[in-house]
Amino acid sequence: MNPAETIANLNDTESFEVPVHVRLQSYIKSKGYVFRIVAERSGIGDKKFYKIINGKCRLTADDLEKICRKGLSVDPAYFFENKFSDLEN
Repeated sequence: MNPAETIANLNDTESFEVPVHVRLQSYIKSKGYVFRIVAERSGIGDKKFYKIINGKCRLTADDLEKICRKGLSVDPAYFFENKFSDLEN
């Protein structure tokens, strides 16, 4: 199941929260961005970035800030909104 399908399925369950790395991954894919380019713009090494995006490495507040502000030009708060179904629209 891809991240967008995961989010679609999880939006039906109010008590389950979608992990931030899944939200980031879905956002990046939905915008057609290249992971390597986002990593580069964020100032995070490729290997670490891929580990973060795939949930294999802990996402720190500093890394989230870098990915959002530098890599994606979006406010990190966007990824903490209650409903995160805008990705498919």
